[in-house]
Amino acid sequence: MNRQEADSDVGEPTPESSLMPAITFSGLSTGLDTAGIISQLMQLERMPVDRLETKKKNYDSQASKFRSLETKLKSLQDAAKKLGKPEDVLTTKVSTSDEKVFTATSSGGAAVGPTDIHVTSLAKVEKTYSNTFADKTATGAFGTGTLTLQVGSGDPVDITVDGTDTLESVVGKINGSGADVTAGLMFDGTNYRLRVTGNDTGAANAISFTETGTSLGLDVPANQVQAAVDAVFSVDGFAMTRASNTFSDAVPGVSITLTGASPDATPATLGVQRDTDALREKAQGFVDAYNEVAKGINAEFAYTGKAKGAGSLVGDSALRSVQSRLRSFMGSAVPGTSGAYRTLASIGIQTNQDGTLKLDAADFDEAVGADANAVSTLLAGNRIGGIDGFVKGFDDLIDEFVDSADGIIPSRIDALEGRNRDIDKQIDRLELRLEKTEEQLVKQYAKLEELVSGLTNQGNQIMAALVGLG
Repeated sequence: MNRQEADSDVGEPTPESSLMPAITFSGLSTGLDTAGIISQLMQLERMPVDRLETKKKNYDSQASKFRSLETKLKSLQDAAKKLGKPEDVLTTKVSTSDEKVFTATSSGGAAVGPTDIHVTSLAKVEKTYSNTFADKTATGAFGTGTLTLQVGSGDPVDITVDGTDTLESVVGKINGSGADVTAGLMFDGTNYRLRVTGNDTGAANAISFTETGTSLGLDVPANQVQAAVDAVFSVDGFAMTRASNTFSDAVPGVSITLTGASPDATPATLGVQRDTDALREKAQGFVDAYNEVAKGINAEFAYTGKAKGAGSLVGDSALRSVQSRLRSFMGSAVPGTSGAYRTLASIGIQTNQDGTLKLDAADFDEAVGADANAVSTLLAGNRIGGIDGFVKGFDDLIDEFVDSADGIIPSRIDALEGRNRDIDKQIDRLELRLEKTEEQLVKQYAKLEELVSGLTNQGNQIMAALVGLG
């Protein structure tokens, strides 16, 4: 290879070398780490952004704590509402001396004491059978025509029976007719019968059958094996009837289900007792929910020996207001009440030194046992007496804290989120400025490198010239 060919080979870049990215060497001329210098300068320039990011993080922390408090306050509000109605406070439990005669459940507000119940007969649905047929799939076995059913005073329902119908198909037609009955087949081992049963008990739900052209036998009185009748019973000697075996209007506050006739003339006894256990559980639920709120607030204001960060709520006036108003309300007498039970403390719900609550079960049970109505008035109010009660006032107070429209806490959260939106805008503007600043620094140091490189070359040329003169 001659020199010209070699020079030609060196001068032409290979495909691989033409694709290689440009490489920048920092400080080749000056000997300075210009990239490092620019990075450090940019760190200084970014300090305002870093301060804003820290402030935003603190606001986020505060808003998060307010959201947590809001959730706890709403849970507390729900717990209080479980004591907000007289029937919620005057809870009762029931018992029966003979569950073969009746069972019962308390629906609230029942008068405490025994009630005698005697059952003569239960309410029943009507049951009617057809004539017997040897084959359930035979056609034309009972003629053709119309079967009309009417339940009580309801509209008559006509069912067409044709020559292709079998007992099975008639069952399907009855069940699909919309009549308030249920049809089925009964097999006695030899023959089949179609059975029609009313869906509801009571004399008012008796079924009438009319057959025109058919011979099913549903309209034969002897085929009715059970008439639709009302339940017949007495409560404390007063005779009563009901269309259903389950009712809640015979003994106030109690739902009763009759299960069988009394075996003799002796009535069974319905017992109603005050359900203090259930009421105490509701009160304890309120105390627990309140303490979740109180402890959360206390944690923000507690002195731990260490400085609290800017993300805490230690100096927040809104939080201090919530704490102060809660404590004040818990210790106040309920307006309109009188006598021994006017405050929560008087029924055993005591305030501890740190603002949390404690339920003294013995004092609570004693108050309920001594005057349940007064406890009910204290907690749930008395509409006749114009007393709102503790729960109503407490519910209004919590609304002032958590109402989405103008509550203290949602407003505080909105304010914090608004500040962060403003910070985001400031950061965006600063980031644009920082990009331009970094570009300028890169250009300035590039010019410095270029200048130093030029001066170095000039110096080298001068030195070479001086050497040549010597």
